[in-house]
Amino acid sequence: KKYNKPLMIHGRPSVKNELDNRDGVDAYEDMLFILEKNYKNNTIKENKKANGNVHFFVGDREIARRFMNIGFTFSFGGVLTLTEEYNQVVKSIPVEYIHAETDSPYVTPKDKAGVRVSKINSSENIEYIINKIAEIKDLRVEDLKIKLEENFKRDFIS
Repeated sequence: KKYNKPLMIHGRPSVKNELDNRDGVDAYEDMLFILEKNYKNNTIKENKKANGNVHFFVGDREIARRFMNIGFTFSFGGVLTLTEEYNQVVKSIPVEYIHAETDSPYVTPKDKAGVRVSKINSSENIEYIINKIAEIKDLRVEDLKIKLEENFKRDFIS
């Protein structure tokens, strides 16, 4: 906060939900417990930098809402091409809060035919992530690319 730089969070849920065996949200709850004390009602306004970014976000809509309330954005990677489990979460997040990432060298995306595009992930695969986000949000790829570049410049360049 002192230097007006975004906090990059790399955290993942660790416990399974006993009812449906899906990943839990315990790590996100722990992070939010700390962050909500320090960032109150800082949703992103026009031309305002995000307070931080949740890298490789795999939380639910409620967790996403809480992060947005304190001005955090979300990065989505290859996992979006591997499962539809997060489609509703991506749909619910305004595009101003979204970044695309490859999480290189991990979680290599699948192409349209459902085949992994490479054995080792690289930034060259960002197109697959952007295409999937555009598909989920029913946006033109070119329009999404423009918005993602604006988000990047707002949040990470200054």
